[in-house]
Amino acid sequence: MFIKYGEELHLLKLMTEGLIYFNPCEYFRNLEIKQMERGIGDCNDGGILASGEVTLQTSDGKVYKNKNQSVAFIAEPCLKTPVFCIKRAKSDNITVEERHNLAEQFPKHTHALIIENEVNFLENIRYCFRSKAFCHDIFYQNELFTDFTEYLFNAISETYFYEPKKKARYYATFTSFLNSGEVKRLRIDDSNYFKTMFRKNLFFKEQSEFRIVLPYKKQEAGELYQIKPVSARLCRIDELVH
Repeated sequence: MFIKYGEELHLLKLMTEGLIYFNPCEYFRNLEIKQMERGIGDCNDGGILASGEVTLQTSDGKVYKNKNQSVAFIAEPCLKTPVFCIKRAKSDNITVEERHNLAEQFPKHTHALIIENEVNFLENIRYCFRSKAFCHDIFYQNELFTDFTEYLFNAISETYFYEPKKKARYYATFTSFLNSGEVKRLRIDDSNYFKTMFRKNLFFKEQSEFRIVLPYKKQEAGELYQIKPVSARLCRIDELVH
């Protein structure tokens, strides 16, 4: 099931009118910087942390190599890419501690929208965004691990998705050294940059986030989009505490 926390009126409009609110990725990055509190925002949202040997090439063609280096970067198009975040859960029950954390991190969120039928909700998203919404669970890692790098190479959206076409420009190259001795390389470009937006620090693991991004759209601020009304149950968050 999916659970969306928020203000009662906003969730009611999503459920009854199909009005779904997306923020640009940049919003979540700026929010932590502004409020200096993790959980509400994430200053590294949409970014990648690379450790080990890092090669940097500047715009004038100069190349720098560092063998033991940690570098955090973000593909520039991610900043304006619309993002919708929702919790994926096996149960709608939450603990007293989880309720406390929600109150601390999201003080305006008083209600929860319980969407029990994931398939119908995702088909609603696919249909209304014309197969141009990429949907996937978040990976919770402090560093890059095999499952995330494999995801970057082979990721498939949970809804049918038209992959954007590649262009000549690219933002980074990932190199993976396999046990067989084979070397695999992946360029982060306009056809796949948005896949880098699905890794977050372990600090956020409790949020169990499922993310929907719209790579074909760019926005400067939060925007409402129209989908079909959502079959769900609206309740107060306090009712979920067990």
